[in-house]
Amino acid sequence: MIDKSGRRIGNESYLHVADFVDGLAKVQYHDNGLFSLVDANGERVGDVYAEIAPFCEGLARVKYAMTGAYQYINKNGQSNGRKYGQVQDFFHGHAAVGDFHGFQFINRAGELISSEIFDQVYDPADGIMRVKKSGGYFYLDENLKTVAGSYVVAEDFSCGVAWVRNSLGYYLIDQGGKEVREKQTRYSHVTNFCAGYGMAETEAGWIFVDKQGQRVGKECLPRSLHFDASGFALLPVDGKFYVYHASGRKISDKAFSGMLGFYEGICFVTEAPSGVGDYYAIDEQGNRINDEKYFQANSFHDAVASVILLSGEEAYIDLQGKRIFEK
Repeated sequence: MIDKSGRRIGNESYLHVADFVDGLAKVQYHDNGLFSLVDANGERVGDVYAEIAPFCEGLARVKYAMTGAYQYINKNGQSNGRKYGQVQDFFHGHAAVGDFHGFQFINRAGELISSEIFDQVYDPADGIMRVKKSGGYFYLDENLKTVAGSYVVAEDFSCGVAWVRNSLGYYLIDQGGKEVREKQTRYSHVTNFCAGYGMAETEAGWIFVDKQGQRVGKECLPRSLHFDASGFALLPVDGKFYVYHASGRKISDKAFSGMLGFYEGICFVTEAPSGVGDYYAIDEQGNRINDEKYFQANSFHDAVASVILLSGEEAYIDLQGKRIFEK
C-alpha cells in the first residue's frame, strides 16, 4: 500500500487488496490465502479469516478457517465471542443465525430476541423478509412481525409486490399481505418485478404484466427474460437479439449482434455480423443519438463516453452524441 505521495505504508505485501471503505480494506495474504482487515496505516484490524463479508449496520460476518464457525466483528475487529454455524447480515438491528436446528434471530449483542425457530430465512427484499417454517412460507416486517402467510410457494418482494402460489397458480400480494386486486389471473410460472413490471407464463407463451397482475403490451415471447438494473433485457434469436424493456416494449425492430447495455439512458449497439465494430448509440426509445459509428465504445459515465473512431482516433462524446474532444 502507498499513500498519495507514493510513500509505501508498512512492509506487508498482499495477493489481493480491496478498496478502502470507512478507513478499512480487506486484504488477502500470499502465504496462506487468508483474509484480514487493515487500516490506513497498514495495521491489521482483528484476526485473520477464511471469509470476510462487507460491513452491514456496523458489523461484518467473518468465518474462521480452522473451525468453519462464524462470528460478527465491529470495525475495531472486536467480537462478542459468540460463534454460529450460519449467519446473515444485520437488518434493522437483528440478524438470523443458524445451526442444525434451524434459524433464530439475535440482536447486536448476540442475544436471542425470539424463541421461534425457522427452517430457512432469506435476505430481506423491499424491506420484507421471507422465511420458511413447517413447510410454509411467511413474510416478516422490519420488526419481525408476520405480515402475510403461510403459502406453499412464495417469492421475494420486488417493486412493492410479491408472487405467491396456491393450487391454481401464482398471484400477487402487496406488502400488507392482501391480494393486489380481486379475481386475479393465476399463472403457472412467473418472474420477479423490475422497473415496475414482471413476466408470467400463459398457454400461448410469456407475457408482460404490471403490479396488478394484468397484461401490458402485445408481445408474447417463447421464454422469460432477465432484466438488468435499467429494466432492459435481450431476447436471443438466431445468433442475434432483440432488446425489450420490462414494460413489454421492444426497443427496435432491428436485431443486434452486439450491445453494451443501457447506462444513463444510452446504449451502444452494432449490427455487424461479427458482433464487433460499427457501434452506434441509441436512446431508450431505440432512436440513434447521432449519425456516427465507432470501432469501439465504452458505456456512459457522468454523461461522458469514450469511443474509438473508425479512423482509430479516440474521442469523447456527450449524451447528445456531440464530440467533447478527441485525440
